[in-house]
Amino acid sequence: MATSYLYIEEHGIQARKRLAQLIDEVKGEDLLAPVTLVVPTQYAGISLRRSLSAENGLVNVRFMVMPRLAEDVGSPELADKGKSPLSRIMKLAAVRHVSQKMYGQGPLSELAGHPKLHSSLINTFQDLARLSEAGLKKVESMDALRAQIVGWYRLYSNTLHNYYDREELCWAAAKAVEEGKATSVLNDIGFIIFHLINNFTLGELALIDALSKVRQCAVVLGLTGEPETDVLTALVADRLKP
Repeated sequence: MATSYLYIEEHGIQARKRLAQLIDEVKGEDLLAPVTLVVPTQYAGISLRRSLSAENGLVNVRFMVMPRLAEDVGSPELADKGKSPLSRIMKLAAVRHVSQKMYGQGPLSELAGHPKLHSSLINTFQDLARLSEAGLKKVESMDALRAQIVGWYRLYSNTLHNYYDREELCWAAAKAVEEGKATSVLNDIGFIIFHLINNFTLGELALIDALSKVRQCAVVLGLTGEPETDVLTALVADRLKP
């Protein structure tokens, strides 16, 4: 079993060596022990699988992205509440529905019904969903434009109260781990290693924190040698420290 929780390595060979070492430590003498690697993208997972397999071979090691992990762990919790996954079509329908209340109001009054604005707002609302209530209020207080967008987002969220997005799914997954409701799923997934991801949301950080408390995860962060990029990595590391 891995003896630590957070590892910061140079991108490339050093990070891959650390990952291989963690897999070996977790498996010990049981080569069939399950290990799950959470990677930034599916393509990163394919590349990493090939690299690790070429060096040492892999047995019972699966690769997935964060939304898939959150779905496996957190969806039963939300299903019990009668909630369904939120699709892009539903997001667009909700934006169009609440846009009627924005006509004649604020800086976007003349554009409230424009299809391109609706598509853009879906991405904006996805970003706003990652903020805490305090963060939303801070954005709302900046100027009239941002206040209107946050107000639109609140109407949008209320309209979709029977559906869950990626961030709510992560919070539900964290709660399931904390309350011991995800034991069977976690036994199947095995030890979880988050590899070279540096843009965790608040919900994702909560899930990692919950997993770390039951000693079922490790995080490998990568340094590039570029100060601007590594500052972001340092911020993530600070958030992940116990």
